[in-house]
Amino acid sequence: MKVPIGKFDEKGISGVNPSFQLGTGSWDYQMALNYKFQKNSIAVLLNTDYTIKTENKKHYRFGNQWNYAATGFYRLWKNENSIFSGKLGMQGEVYDWNRQFGEVMPKTAGSALYGKFGFEASYKKLSLGSEIMLPAYTDLAGEISKQNPGSLFF
Repeated sequence: MKVPIGKFDEKGISGVNPSFQLGTGSWDYQMALNYKFQKNSIAVLLNTDYTIKTENKKHYRFGNQWNYAATGFYRLWKNENSIFSGKLGMQGEVYDWNRQFGEVMPKTAGSALYGKFGFEASYKKLSLGSEIMLPAYTDLAGEISKQNPGSLFF
């Protein structure tokens, strides 16, 4: 559950991604599912979540949101207390239409797909990691953008 502690700013709904801002001013409910498969030096992590969004005090309702990701890990180095792994994967998000006073807001639904790569290092019970995400496809706010065919992910 997401509690509405952030402040909703109507000026923020006209940006590149109208479904993303620091405060929505609404109670939202999230369902998540994670699965990890690991064998020897390889691991695969699958994540998905769905967020049901409600109307805020200004009668604005952000569209429900679905996120998904698949990440592969490969252990590059291991000793008694430490592990260093590389990771490669993809992550996507899908936004439903935003509404104000029950009316659909134009150019608010959309989706995006990102490729990602990075590393994760652990020592005993501590972990540190980093990843870079690059857009492979975006269709947010009515603006479609595709990477060049020769780019890293497509």
